[in-house]
Amino acid sequence: MPSCNEEKISKVCCKAIIKHREKINAIQAKIKELQDRCPHYGLIKTPGADVGNWDRNDDEYWTDYKCPYCNKQWRTYHDEMS
Repeated sequence: MPSCNEEKISKVCCKAIIKHREKINAIQAKIKELQDRCPHYGLIKTPGADVGNWDRNDDEYWTDYKCPYCNKQWRTYHDEMS
């Protein structure tokens, strides 16, 4: 069983963690807002695939995107490679 002092320290740490997580969430929301407004010039597109599966229905094709300016990254899946 934790001592009274250890319990106080735990509560202080928990409050600090919650405070920092709130700051992180606010910063991440601001980054997302800025990335959504970015025109993504110079977008880097990288095609990818997972093929050769026993069942061809399990084959996947996608394109990974990365903006060199805002660092936003995302992936879109395709039905077949075109």
